[in-house]
Amino acid sequence: MFANDGTTGFLKYYIGNVDGTFALRGVVNLASATLGNNNPGTNFCIGKRVGNNAVAESLMFHGGMNNTIIADEAFANASPLITEYFQVNETYDESSFYADLTSWVKMGENDFPEVTDTKGVMTGGSLVDGNADDFVVINPE
Repeated sequence: MFANDGTTGFLKYYIGNVDGTFALRGVVNLASATLGNNNPGTNFCIGKRVGNNAVAESLMFHGGMNNTIIADEAFANASPLITEYFQVNETYDESSFYADLTSWVKMGENDFPEVTDTKGVMTGGSLVDGNADDFVVINPE
């Protein structure tokens, strides 16, 4: 889980286990200049290369993503929300924080290249520079 509180300038990285336990694995301080130069405007992108200027350019995210949730409140370190996040097994619509979520995007579970926000706030989502093998078919139990 990557957690970012836009007001504090920190990106936190947590690793969870199947038994619901988790650990904070890293904290990155985001410089205020970086935050200001990466304002997405009306487009929300994950892993997109952002060119800030001729000297500094961000790198694309290389890795897999499953769920993206966006909330009106920060998932602060040692928060009950983080504890619950790792214990709900991706059934966020059954969690106590579901009403606070503004978006829940199940990454790669639609027909390629479509990406859908189940709460309907973000629209027109798609995987860019990928292929159909990047999507995983998940059959309901």
